[in-house]
Amino acid sequence: MSLTHVHQVIHHILAIRHADVPEPGDQSLLVDVAMAILGAPRARFDAYEVQIRAEYAWVPEPVFWQKRGEILTAFLARPLLYNTAALHELLEAPA
Repeated sequence: MSLTHVHQVIHHILAIRHADVPEPGDQSLLVDVAMAILGAPRARFDAYEVQIRAEYAWVPEPVFWQKRGEILTAFLARPLLYNTAALHELLEAPA
């Protein structure tokens, strides 16, 4: 793997921090797949929230829920939650 490829992979991985709108193509697909949980059935999403809380168990409860709320609110403020046509069509409404 070339250094260029390594930098592309790093760039794509950092995109799932959700700080910016992902670039079209592979990066959008990666971010959309990472966010697919938001369009999952309610029971699955609730189980995911429990898993996320366990992953961040070191964060005090009030801080965790405040930050989690800020993240989800920021997602709702976007014009589109999903950037790829297929995942937008499949998951935008349920999310």
